[in-house]
Amino acid sequence: MTDEKAPLTTGAKRAGRGEHVFDLARIDHIHAGPDYSTSNGSDVEGDRMMVALMRMPANTGADEHWHPSEQWIYVFEGTLHGDIGGVKVEAKAGSVIFVPSTKGTR
Repeated sequence: MTDEKAPLTTGAKRAGRGEHVFDLARIDHIHAGPDYSTSNGSDVEGDRMMVALMRMPANTGADEHWHPSEQWIYVFEGTLHGDIGGVKVEAKAGSVIFVPSTKGTR
């Protein structure tokens, strides 16, 4: 049995009732934010959160945007430089970044 709700992110996998295990390597890769981000990968969404395995090419990034749910970003390699609510962050490989939910135009 699956849930009929559509994902909030175009192309993402929407988790349905009875689904508990997801192979991120087999889920379609999507461009996470075609109009604001260079990240690309797989994304599974539930009602209140999403889990994604995304890759962002070096020396690229994302424009200011928002998400209705909190985000956790784990940096596998390299260093992520960003601005979260006016706070400059630098996260090296092995770091986890917390991004609170916000409201905005994207």
